[in-house]
Amino acid sequence: MITLSPSFERHIAGPTRFEIRMQRDGEVVIVELTGELDLATSATLRNRIDALIATDAQQVIVDLRHLTFIDCAGVRALLALHGDARRHATQLSLIQGPEPVCRIFALTDTLGALPFTARRDHDTARLRTSEVT
Repeated sequence: MITLSPSFERHIAGPTRFEIRMQRDGEVVIVELTGELDLATSATLRNRIDALIATDAQQVIVDLRHLTFIDCAGVRALLALHGDARRHATQLSLIQGPEPVCRIFALTDTLGALPFTARRDHDTARLRTSEVT
């Protein structure tokens, strides 16, 4: 009997839809990610957040709590966005995701290189839910 790994079974069933939802309150933007951040979706994330960084957003908070998967391309995208934000004097912070998502940051030794917030329960409810395009 052949046993398939959960990640292999996930890919057979098809990829999880990747969504980016943005909420803005003045100069603060919360970016909520859902689904899989991987090679196929990381460029989309970079383009959307780079556009925010180029505007008047002073703080960008990336919420990873609804991600189901992240690969090295996703980590690389977050590292690049952190560098882009620093160059534009924009504060970028990340809200940690579930354990399977957090594991890759430990495995790649990038926990200290990325600006994770200490609070996992960020108060996003106070922001109005206007979509940023």
